[in-house]
Amino acid sequence: MPEVTSHVAWAGSKILGRECAKLNSAFLTCKSNDPNPEACASLGLLVLDCGNKTFSKVRKHCLTESTEYRECLDDHRGKFSKCRGLEANLNNCFESSKAVEAEGKDKVAA
Repeated sequence: MPEVTSHVAWAGSKILGRECAKLNSAFLTCKSNDPNPEACASLGLLVLDCGNKTFSKVRKHCLTESTEYRECLDDHRGKFSKCRGLEANLNNCFESSKAVEAEGKDKVAA
C-alpha cells in the first residue's frame, strides 16, 4: 500500500472518521478501561486496517477529488473553510463509490 502522508490524512480525516467511528470508539473505550497495552492490541489492528482500507478506497475511486482537496488545503494552510466545495466533491465521490460497491455486492449475492 502506498504511504499515507500527513497531507493525505488531513484531507481524508473526515471520511476516515465516519468510516472507522465504531472501531475507533471501541478502541478508545478499551484503552480507557484497561491500562494494559496488550489488552486492546487486536482492536488497534482493526482500527489500522479500517484506515488502510478507507484510504485505499479513496485512492481507487476518488484520487482526483482527493488530490484537488489536499492541494487546496496545502495552498490555504489547512483552512477547511477555503476548500468546502472540493471537500464536498470528495465526499460525494466517496459516497457514490460506496453505493456502487454495495450494488455490486448485491448482484453477486443474488
